[in-house]
Amino acid sequence: MAGYKDAPDVSAWAKADVAQLIIAEIIQGNGPEVLSPNTPMTRAEVTWQECWK
Repeated sequence: MAGYKDAPDVSAWAKADVAQLIIAEIIQGNGPEVLSPNTPMTRAEVTWQECWK
């Protein structure tokens, strides 16, 4: 998560899981420099994650 400018905004309890999701390429953030952890997910993002299961 070091490459993301807003990584400090990720909740402490979620940091390890978010890091694993990035490594597994399940999530990639909103562009190469931000994760936008405080932004609500869109319907498309939720649908994609549900289909990933």
